[in-house]
Amino acid sequence: MKQISSFVQAIANKIHSVIGCSNSKTVLEEQLPVSAQLFVQNHFRGKAIASAERYNEVDGKYDVNLKDGTFISFDHNGSWSTIQCQREAIPMMAVPIAISLFVKSRCPAHDEVRIDKVNGGYAVQLYNDVTYIFNKNGLISNYNA
Repeated sequence: MKQISSFVQAIANKIHSVIGCSNSKTVLEEQLPVSAQLFVQNHFRGKAIASAERYNEVDGKYDVNLKDGTFISFDHNGSWSTIQCQREAIPMMAVPIAISLFVKSRCPAHDEVRIDKVNGGYAVQLYNDVTYIFNKNGLISNYNA
């Protein structure tokens, strides 16, 4: 099931890049905001960037694909908005500490596979397809099993 979900997400990312090609522009790693470059270097050490796109000159969203299949979306300031890993858990230090501690204590056999910033909080999907919604302080507010 995880492989199908990953495959569907990869196709969705590809379609998004093809459909949005009129609003997107391929950029080099050094053209990403410095904070985005540092985030990748600090949390995904040794994982090379395969491609980077900048969408819409107005809002300046960046999508970065690493060679291992990890997908990271950044806003115009270089702050991440989505992290999705394909082959391993999201690095613990990339996730807000309260969320990471919750997952490790409540779901030790299931790591985070995707995290999105949503409505002033976070949506976290685990390998078992359970999604938890956390508020901005990292307190759980909902879940979908």
